[in-house]
Amino acid sequence: MEFLKYVKLLIIFMFCMSLGLSAEDNLDRLWAQWSNPNLPDTTRLEAFESYIKEGFLYTQPEKAVELIKLEYDFASKKGLERYMGGALKAQGVTQYLLGNYKSSIDFYNQALVIFNKLKLPEHIASCLNALGISYFVSGDSNAAIDYHSQSLVISEKLGDKKMMATSLNNLGITYQRKADYPKAIDYFTRSAAINEKLELYKASGSSLTNLGVIYATLGDYSKALDYHYRGLSIYENNSGLSINDKQNYKYMISGSLNYIGVIYTHQGNYAKAIEYFTRSLVLSEEIKHKHNISKTLSLIGDIYVQQENYEDALGYFFRSLRLAEEMGRNDGIANALNSIGTVYQKQVDTISESGNTKLIAAKYASIIDFLERSLTINEEIGNKSRIVDNIINLGSVHNRLGDSITAMKYFKRSLSIAEEITYIIGVTKSTNNIGAVYKTRGDSALAKGEISFASTQYKKAIDTIQHALRLAQELGEVTEVKKASKYLFELYKIKEQYMQALAMYELYIATKSDINNKQNQREVIRQSYKYEYEKKAIADSIRSDERQKLQATLLRESKTWQQYLMLILGLLILFIVIIYNRFLVTNKQKLIIAEQNRKLAIAAEVAKAANKSKSDFLASMSHDIRTPMNAIIGMTYLAMKTDLDSKQMGYIKKTSISAQNLLGLVNDILDFSKIEANKLEMESIDFDLDTVIRDVLDLISFQASDKNINVSLNIDSNIPSLLIGDPLRLRQVLINLLNNAVKFSYKRGSIVLTVQLDSQVDEKLVLVFTVKDNGIGISAEQKKKLFTPFTQADDSITRQYGGTGLGLSISQKIVRLMGGEIEVKSKEGVGSTFRFTASLNLQEDNQFQKEPLTEQDEATDIDDSEQGEVTDIDDSEQDEVTDIDDSKGLRNAKILLVEDNQMNREMLDEILTMSGIKVVTANNGQEALDVLSKEHIDGIIMDCQMPVMNGYEATRRIREQEDFKALPIIALTGNAMESERQKVIAIGMNDIITKPIQFDTLFATLAKWISPDQTNT
Repeated sequence: MEFLKYVKLLIIFMFCMSLGLSAEDNLDRLWAQWSNPNLPDTTRLEAFESYIKEGFLYTQPEKAVELIKLEYDFASKKGLERYMGGALKAQGVTQYLLGNYKSSIDFYNQALVIFNKLKLPEHIASCLNALGISYFVSGDSNAAIDYHSQSLVISEKLGDKKMMATSLNNLGITYQRKADYPKAIDYFTRSAAINEKLELYKASGSSLTNLGVIYATLGDYSKALDYHYRGLSIYENNSGLSINDKQNYKYMISGSLNYIGVIYTHQGNYAKAIEYFTRSLVLSEEIKHKHNISKTLSLIGDIYVQQENYEDALGYFFRSLRLAEEMGRNDGIANALNSIGTVYQKQVDTISESGNTKLIAAKYASIIDFLERSLTINEEIGNKSRIVDNIINLGSVHNRLGDSITAMKYFKRSLSIAEEITYIIGVTKSTNNIGAVYKTRGDSALAKGEISFASTQYKKAIDTIQHALRLAQELGEVTEVKKASKYLFELYKIKEQYMQALAMYELYIATKSDINNKQNQREVIRQSYKYEYEKKAIADSIRSDERQKLQATLLRESKTWQQYLMLILGLLILFIVIIYNRFLVTNKQKLIIAEQNRKLAIAAEVAKAANKSKSDFLASMSHDIRTPMNAIIGMTYLAMKTDLDSKQMGYIKKTSISAQNLLGLVNDILDFSKIEANKLEMESIDFDLDTVIRDVLDLISFQASDKNINVSLNIDSNIPSLLIGDPLRLRQVLINLLNNAVKFSYKRGSIVLTVQLDSQVDEKLVLVFTVKDNGIGISAEQKKKLFTPFTQADDSITRQYGGTGLGLSISQKIVRLMGGEIEVKSKEGVGSTFRFTASLNLQEDNQFQKEPLTEQDEATDIDDSEQGEVTDIDDSEQDEVTDIDDSKGLRNAKILLVEDNQMNREMLDEILTMSGIKVVTANNGQEALDVLSKEHIDGIIMDCQMPVMNGYEATRRIREQEDFKALPIIALTGNAMESERQKVIAIGMNDIITKPIQFDTLFATLAKWISPDQTNT
């Protein structure tokens, strides 16, 4: 059979040579056929299909996308539906290769509609198989089984053996994930038999490889290696002729190398495992196969874990996670999360020695989070063997936390699932861990003096771990043998069974030594080469000495000029040796620097991943809190517009104030995140200082009046009102300081805000702002940590007054960005004085200033003397609710409001309607598209996060339509991060409004972009 195969290849090669055709020549020939308008359309399209498939479909999918669009447009113009279906199916393949699985499913379904219409069963079967694969990688195993089964039925009716084998192999892979190994083995065996008869080597190798994976899971490593080596042999000896065949074979070879490496890892032969993983990684990177790269990185990380090199292991796992997330591979994401959680668990042991309990608690929280996220994904995709691994790891965490009851529940659950699916490695690990829990309970009981109970637990531990040891020895699972023998040594020693303890100790040492020997195999080989090299160098040296003696004899007999010649030669040799030594030293330094750079790069990647996780969390938190906050603030506003008695109005006002306070906490956290990332930017715009101060005092007057606190203002009459700076950040600092003054003042106290001119040079002014209260004050010890993030003067203050401890820290950073400093003077029981400076610029035209807020002859230092005349803040008008300003030219505008949250939708609908705006509502992006197809709309308010179709996708589809290129679309989102603004603008929206909505901002933004169509009036 092998002989005939090579004869066929030789004939094909000679035929191609006789025609003078290379792979590139063939592609040129196909392109020439496609470009020839004199040929029939079907001939041209068939040539073009071959051109794409042979040249670009698998090797350059991005380029293939554009070529397939060209094919589809041509077939569509000519009305050739079969070729339209073929182009859609090929587009599905490109999207699958690029990791866009949802898009691939969409294209396959479109192709399937055409093939069903034309009644082309062979194309239908192929399309169903492709759909099954896309659903499989997306995590929907049940849908995958359904599509592969349909394909199998059709191919059996057609007698299409090749398609039958493909469907059988795909069904085997899916049942393998569901841990139904008998069915999986049956399907793979049938697939391999058909492929072998048809001499389809790649497909046959795939089935053999999958059989190897199953037998490895069942613990039969000998049979598993036999199948893997058979599959690898087929791939390596049948490299194909076309570019795509070579690409596919490299992918299959890479997979086989990984599977073989995994078995060697289980057997503790890490040197051999690394050898196979490295070969796999080189091939995967050569063909740019992200999934294989991600998988191999994770497997290499596992070996670093076994060697206790946790930093390098984390680097590989985070790189693997990033690639899996890019592709949307749920199985890869789950695997990486589980691995990261496992490494963090290993690191906790090191941290425990330092006694840093806070860091330990944080680590355990991270471990549980990673493992539970991994478990959730594996349960969704039905990967039972991975579920077992997740549960075992979660049990180990709880056992280390001292919760043996929860740990035992996890281990018994993992044992039950592992036995159900005949996952022998999982059975071994679960059993070993159950024994470890019994041992822990015995140790605890012994420490308390509960001798009888301890003895019972130790007996259970010995029986259980002995069973685990037998299973591990049968499997050749050296890591579990080492763990079990160590546990049994400790148990026998406690029970004073010293002969058995000695036997277990010897087994533990032998196993550990065996693992170390295998880890050091490469070093041993390298050292042996080094010995041979040195032996040869010694022999050469002896011969060199003999030659030198002969030369010395000749030199003594030679003339003087010959002596000079030899001297020069000696100096030359010395120079070469010095240069060579210098080269060695330099090369060694380069290697050291390269290794340091590699570790720094890994650390940077880990930090980048952690920072991304933090940013994602903040964005998610912002959205999740701001969305309900929007409804609360909006509904309270609407409630205040209705007829209420004074008591009800008081309740509603207090609700509104509480909501604003909660919003302030969210803003503090987001501002602090921006400051940490150096992304907080200061504006430089014109503003009116009097207006800023009046707004600030208006905002705090309500809280002050509740406590009968008198708020006064003292402003230097020499300060110009029209300035240039950042009024928003200045207002933020003043509100923070005044709110604190109100919060920490006694009832019927007083607060004074003073603004003084410190200096003026040309157009640049330095102002001093002082906030003085006569409240509870701050001790000298408390002042030391006053500006520390997430810290308040005293823990009791947090409980009594609330707050995040971020306000003063943020204020300090803002003041420094304004070119100033902030300081505090305080005495317990007397009060506090906060003073800060800010550098601002004078506007060009200041001659028409408003009257100053207070008339004073001289500004007095608030710390050194009693204040002169001050003005009380009048809050008598605060009870009125300001009407919405509808004078911005929006009346009769027709706006489409797209919002999935019912309360937010109703609230916005009513507020917009009250302002004379006509409102049409939609629950999601799809409904919005339906409305646009039926009604004329002046503008859209589009929520970003919605089910069915989100705002980003809806906007993309709207902008694809020529009629809606200029239609104003305003984003509505709870994510207040700057990155969200950049994202919505890039997607095609005009502007953004963040939740909770400030109504003046809402109407100003709408007026900026929307002009009502007179046809709506």
